[in-house]
Amino acid sequence: MNKNKSEKILVIHTQYRDKGGEDIAVDEEIKFLRKFYDVDTLFFSNKFDKKFFQVLFLLLNYNFISSRKLNKKINTFKPDICYVHNTWFEGSTSIIRFLQKKGIRTIIKVHNSRINCCNSYLVKNHIDREQFCNGCGQSRKKYQIFNKTFSNSYLKSFLVVRHTKKLLSYIISYKITVLALGEFQKNQMIQIGLDPKNEDIDLKDLRYGKIIIMTDADVDGSHIRALLLTFFNNKPFNKLIENGHVYLAQPPLFKINKGSKGIYIKDKSGTGRTVTLVTAVSKQPTAFIEIKLI
Repeated sequence: MNKNKSEKILVIHTQYRDKGGEDIAVDEEIKFLRKFYDVDTLFFSNKFDKKFFQVLFLLLNYNFISSRKLNKKINTFKPDICYVHNTWFEGSTSIIRFLQKKGIRTIIKVHNSRINCCNSYLVKNHIDREQFCNGCGQSRKKYQIFNKTFSNSYLKSFLVVRHTKKLLSYIISYKITVLALGEFQKNQMIQIGLDPKNEDIDLKDLRYGKIIIMTDADVDGSHIRALLLTFFNNKPFNKLIENGHVYLAQPPLFKINKGSKGIYIKDKSGTGRTVTLVTAVSKQPTAFIEIKLI
């Protein structure tokens, strides 16, 4: 992020019922960010004061009231970036999906081991062969089968795992920047499938359907074309070639003039008034763009 006071950051956080370390860390980050950016906040509370709706939203794993509050804040503040901290449970994962629909850049901060420790219903997938988890301290011996993340409730444990699995699926599916508190949290995120070196591109985000390489009809032009094709033939851009998005403009060898009009032909066999000038680059180059000359 650039240090630009005009850039707007909306900090989103669900506060714990009893103020803890993550709440304090969020408060300190807000103070720091306000030195460089225009910062506003949207806090949700986990105080169980609206029991009917809160139970309903927990069961649905979706909170439309939180999404409405977020929409209202976005319409008034108009943030460039939304910086999300804790989403359990009042904020809910619905705010992540809402931000993606709005097309707002989203950053999620991982303060603890919850995403790693609460992404499976079975304790064997959580602790594996170890005797206890270094992240949350849970003992495999104490919970043999179910991953009981809340020691006093199987239902709450089930709900938080479902919440975390949904959040993780959004992080993997959407273009979201994840900030880990430290190296330990970073390594945990890599273990559950978030590869920081993953440079895969989503073809749904293409702004243009065709990339046309046009170079001079000489030796230098052919060298430049070869270099560009080499670039596009390597990951992650090779997907553009495989899906028929990269084209080569073929410079014509001849021009036939008749009066004030002229037509171009690719080679000596070109006798028609229609000349194929652009060919798709693929394993089976069968797609063409035909340019009709008048």
